[in-house]
Amino acid sequence: MIPDTVEDTDKGEGDVLSRLKCCMSCSLIAGTSSGIGRRTALFLASKGFVVLAGVRKQSDGDALVADAPGSSGKNIRPVIVDVAKPESIDACLKKVTELLGKEPGLRLVAVINNAGLLQDSTVEFHALD
Repeated sequence: MIPDTVEDTDKGEGDVLSRLKCCMSCSLIAGTSSGIGRRTALFLASKGFVVLAGVRKQSDGDALVADAPGSSGKNIRPVIVDVAKPESIDACLKKVTELLGKEPGLRLVAVINNAGLLQDSTVEFHALD
């Protein structure tokens, strides 16, 4: 379960997030428009991480930034990507490289592929007995 606030996390010396934050860490998360990806992006941004938030539409990225608690929206950088399109993935890689180059000392420490592909298929239900 992803904590709702910073206060819900372990503040001990073993807190990996605290140790990573000190080195201007950022993460790239695909699929941040909703669900687990969105919650993870908001949580990491609230902990001070820069989040490169993969969304399919700019409006989803704008909504993510607007919904970030407090001033943590400044840590979110929406990046447009559709994981079903190779050319979109290439454009995303170029954008991420560009963003990392603009902020000296910023290091990409995590990539989370939360985006999924759903192909049309038949869904069947069967009794278990």
